[in-house]
Amino acid sequence: MRKKQKDDILKGYQKLKGEIVRDQVDEIFRIQPDNYISELEKTGFQYYDDDDPEEIEEKNAQPENRNLKSLILFSLDHYPARIDILSGLAFFHKFENMIATLIHYYTQACMKQMNLEAFSELAMDFYYATIPDGFEALYALRDLLDPDADKRKIIDFLIPNRRKPLFPRRFAINSR
Repeated sequence: MRKKQKDDILKGYQKLKGEIVRDQVDEIFRIQPDNYISELEKTGFQYYDDDDPEEIEEKNAQPENRNLKSLILFSLDHYPARIDILSGLAFFHKFENMIATLIHYYTQACMKQMNLEAFSELAMDFYYATIPDGFEALYALRDLLDPDADKRKIIDFLIPNRRKPLFPRRFAINSR
């Protein structure tokens, strides 16, 4: 058999197969107009909803999320102790699991922070950002700090008080 004859037979087969599929699809639309999707899937077709708003939003958000993550990490590389940027990273972590990155940047910030009041706030933010993942940030910081250091004393104070508010309410709202 020559190559041209093989090509002609293949083209004929593909044409016949296409006609059979077209006839099956026409019959499904004619017989099952209200349930055509499941019937088409039974014949091997896969249904994709191009107009699904959630899917469209997710596709559009992925590049934005990557850009946001890059911007946050770039900012932390230049301003490692900025609590507002760290809070942004913690918020981003809720949507994209990046616990190791979160721990790295919070630890770095805590070690660099020299203002003890800011350190205390930063340590508690670190705790609250990582405890849902089972990471005990205060104990991790405690292990890194010299026992005589002021930061260690703050951590030693925060550990037993971590579930209590640091600053108790001074005013109560009357509900009359």
